[in-house]
Parts: sequence; structure tokens; C-alpha cells
Amino acid sequence: MDTLPLSSPVDTTISFAEFVRREDPLVSVIITAYQKAPFLLDTIASFATQGWHNLEILVVNDGSTDDSLSVAIEARKRFSDRSIFVLDKPNGGVSDARNFGMRRARGRVVLTMDGDDQAKPTYIESAIRALRESGANLFHGIQENFGEESGEWVPHPYDPYRLRYDNCIPTPAVFDRLLFEKVGGYQRCLSYCEDWAFWVACSKIGLRVARSSEHLTRYRIQTTGLQSEHINGRWRDCFDVVAMANEDLYMVDEILACHTHFSTSHPPSLQRVEKLGARHGDDWFGQFLMGLLHESRGEAQEAINRYTAAHSLAATKSWQPLLRMGLLLEQFGKREDAALLLHECRIIRPDLGRIVNERLTPR
Repeated sequence: MDTLPLSSPVDTTISFAEFVRREDPLVSVIITAYQKAPFLLDTIASFATQGWHNLEILVVNDGSTDDSLSVAIEARKRFSDRSIFVLDKPNGGVSDARNFGMRRARGRVVLTMDGDDQAKPTYIESAIRALRESGANLFHGIQENFGEESGEWVPHPYDPYRLRYDNCIPTPAVFDRLLFEKVGGYQRCLSYCEDWAFWVACSKIGLRVARSSEHLTRYRIQTTGLQSEHINGRWRDCFDVVAMANEDLYMVDEILACHTHFSTSHPPSLQRVEKLGARHGDDWFGQFLMGLLHESRGEAQEAINRYTAAHSLAATKSWQPLLRMGLLLEQFGKREDAALLLHECRIIRPDLGRIVNERLTPR
């Protein structure tokens, strides 16, 4: 296995548009693998055979118990003319694995790929050409589906407002690593819709998208293993976590509806959230989601503990854990304590005024 140091921050003295116009920018591909042994070699090969040669491939084995690690090591030997690094880490979920690889990538041009999907041979060349011509900081094409089902995904053209309700960017998009640095990476406690939540976060900091009508990536459809836990077609479940993770872009009533609906999501998905929340105790969003689960089960004190942790861990103040704590304290008859929390919610999010006023009105 390889050990790579954390990468240096992106040099912001040069714009991304200027950077990609350089003769041969380094592109970093982060391939994450958990129990992907049967497919991982083909995924790595799809990048090792790209026409673009200034390329590094970081394969992140996320604590697999199958042969994924040995497959990655074998691929490095087979494609010895390529810069392939094999990184091994304890299991932490797909988002944690992506963050792990991204923070060790040397290139400013980056993309992530799941360990059972593939890229067409011209993908990187097409991406660099489009980024140079458009001045965009993200590129994607049409996604071809293969495996147990065939077909395609033709995303709608990017619009920052539409993106909030309809994901229109495939996972293996090619983009500026500065976007990753600015939003702080993928939400570690999400094992589904983490890419949609990430793109929405990027849309707040100047996301510019170039889109090709070519089929440039291949997404494997499976109905067994972890794939069976995915919630393709369950838009409501995805929207819940995307909106709660990007609370400043959605109406308060929408987010409150997400609080209510979240605990009724696809049970295997909730089990993954709970597992990741327990594993990443320093992640505010994971602790908040755990609080919602405990609250839905009637475990009020444990919910308050999780909300308290979420509030203390959040880099910027979130009104969501404060509101949930206030509502629970109110149920316990602790109206003065509840009033303090609800008032702080209103300061953070003024459009909570109606809800807070209703709660604080003397009875």
C-alpha cells in the first residue's frame, strides 16, 4: 500500500480557467472501493487506458473484506506505466473515502468514481477540451447504464435553482478541486445522495457547468449487495438529506417537513446513516440525523444529547438542532429553557419567526 501526504491547498492566485489552459494539467482520479473486487480492475483499467497521460489514479480501499485491495495492487503492477496509488483505510463510508482520496490528490482537476463504474477512453480529453473552451469549473457527459439494466441518464441542463430539487450532475464529473476545499468535502454520514448534496453545496460558491451530449461514463446497475440499499427512484428520501444539509437554500417549512419524513425513509438507508453517525462522532450532520432517529423512536434524552453534540460541532451555527431541542424541552414543560433556544433559532433564521412566536405565546 502507498502512503501519500495531504495535498497542498489549491493555489488561488491563478483561476481555474487559466489553469486548465496550461499545456498538460495533472488530473487526479479518486476511485473508491468497498467490496468491489469483481469489478475494480475494469474500473481502474478504464482510466489507465485514457488518452490523457498526465494522470494520477488514487484507489481508496474503504476497509473491504473481499479481495478489493489485492485487485488494486495487481492493477498497479499491470499498468506500471501509470501513476497508480493504492490507499487503504478503515471503513468509513463512500463520502469519507472520497474525502480521504481527495485530500491526497495532487491535481487541481479532479473526479471521483465508484469502484464498479467505468469511463470511456476519451473522457478526460473531452473534459479538458470542454473546460478550456467554456471557462466552466465542472464538466460531465451523458451516463450510460449497464450491468443488470441498460439505458442512459440524460441529466437536465444545469441550473442552480433546479439543482435544489432535481440532481442534474452525475457522480464522476470532472471539476476544480477548489470547489471541494471551499465546501469542506462530501457529507461523511451520507451513503446515498451524497453527490447531490455536494453539488448543491458547490452551487452556492460559483459552480459553472459544461455539459456534453456524448456517453462518457458507465454506471453499473446492480440489485444485490450495497446496491440494493440505494434508493434510486425514492426522490423524497434523497431530498430530505440534501435539503437538511444545505438548510440556507430551502424554506423553513420544507426543512421541517424533511425532519418529519426522514425517519420513514428506506430502512436499510437509515441503518447506514446510523452506522456512519456512530462511526463519525465528530460530524455535526451525522449527529443531527442520529438525533432525528432517536426522537422518532421516543428516545427524547438521547435525541437531546445528539442535538447538543451537533450544535457544538457545527462549523457555522445551524438552527436545526436548536429547534429540535427547543421543541423537546417544551414537551417536557421546560418552557423557559425552550424559549431561549427558540429565540436563538429566530436570530439565526429570521423566517422562523412565525413558528417561534406560536411556541412562545403565553398559554
